[in-house]
Amino acid sequence: MKSAIRCYILFAVCLLLMNACTLGASKQLSADASRFAISVELLADVLENQYNRTEIANRIVLRDSIDLQLQLGGNPEVSVDPLFSQRQTLARKSVLMALKEYAKQLSHLLEGETLQSLSTTGITTASDLKKITTQQFDLSHSLNHFQTHKLISSLSGFAKILLLPKRNQELASITARMHEPLRQLSALLYLDIGSSAQDGLHCSLSLPPSLLATEKADQKICKGGLRGLMDNALKVDVQNWKQRASLLSMTRGSTRANRRALIDHIFDLQQLKQDADDLMIEVQQALVLMINAHAELVVSLQRQNRNLTSLSKAENDTGGPLFIFTSEMILIQQENDQVEALFTRIKKE
Repeated sequence: MKSAIRCYILFAVCLLLMNACTLGASKQLSADASRFAISVELLADVLENQYNRTEIANRIVLRDSIDLQLQLGGNPEVSVDPLFSQRQTLARKSVLMALKEYAKQLSHLLEGETLQSLSTTGITTASDLKKITTQQFDLSHSLNHFQTHKLISSLSGFAKILLLPKRNQELASITARMHEPLRQLSALLYLDIGSSAQDGLHCSLSLPPSLLATEKADQKICKGGLRGLMDNALKVDVQNWKQRASLLSMTRGSTRANRRALIDHIFDLQQLKQDADDLMIEVQQALVLMINAHAELVVSLQRQNRNLTSLSKAENDTGGPLFIFTSEMILIQQENDQVEALFTRIKKE
């Protein structure tokens, strides 16, 4: 079913891109940048949703654990420690906002808007980005302190992107120079999402080549990060409810309906654990696709800057990086909606 939906969406997007090819070179580039900006915004929003869901999941697990201990006659401490401090949460929101702001400004400038209409948000976001420290991103599951500091420091370079020049002629060189800071920001988010797979326990996963500083580099990813936090939280909650099921089976007067409702809840938790992790794997892959799509935009900007009006083979190719990125984000948005629906149902139970 998912495969059929994927084929349908790819066909629909293909038709849209074929229509775009009838536009002039500059208009098509503007349309490409607009699609890129929309997809980047979707990507950032989905990732922010998962940060929020993971924090709420942690609270739910603590609630269920405390409730179970009380049922067993214990006297547990009733308190909640958030996974992310307020400063850590704001740091991640600043990174995601910077990502959206860059893509939006690039799109708007190609549509002919002036810098004055874009500068206020850009300056604020750039300022927030420069304030981020290593204490706000725990990447110890994959990086040492020096590596984390180096990656966080690269955000100051990305902040420059948010103060773009007025003249479109300068966009080509600036966007090309800023491809590296964008790669570093994407690597930061990729590592922050981390891994929850068994492979992560043995650090056998690696950062994709598109996000590495050099082709010879090899950055291992161990279990941890956002995926690890969500995986651990739901694993604990499944055990809570399995223990509750055992208690219910020994309780006089328990009904078949009660038992089935409890079993269904365990099934939902297990399904959410799998679906949420699958979604984050796809978001990690989308970060790589975003870098590839940005590289395609850089080439298009350089061609326009040289007054080359004919469309390149890559621009006519509906299987190009931008097409793949925008198509994938449509699917990810749908899967995010499904995860959110399941998560909402679990919160109510």
